[in-house]
Amino acid sequence: MNTRLGQRLRKLRHDKGVTQEEVAGAIGVTYQAVSKWENDTTMPDITLLPALAMYFGVSIDALFSVDMTDEVRRVDTILQQGMVSEEQFSYVSRVLEAAIREYGRTPDLIKRTLRLLLS
Repeated sequence: MNTRLGQRLRKLRHDKGVTQEEVAGAIGVTYQAVSKWENDTTMPDITLLPALAMYFGVSIDALFSVDMTDEVRRVDTILQQGMVSEEQFSYVSRVLEAAIREYGRTPDLIKRTLRLLLS
């Protein structure tokens, strides 16, 4: 099993300050299912990944990655293009929000946020 996903889900849940029951209710599964995911006994069904990502305010990629480095690189690539589509704006804002939660309000993340708002 991919222990990174279970650890990531547990961290996201704790960061949000919610119980397994609350996560389960929000996405339509049992709390036992959430517990099994966090303990790496089972993995969530692929169809649940968008709901999990939306619930925690992260991208699906972020569910599988503890390190935000790759996500921030993707953000940089998008921001270098200039005009940002509505879909890209939503993705970039979620990534930046998650990165700020994880790393704090660093000058680099604030600059990226300003670039997004000015695009």
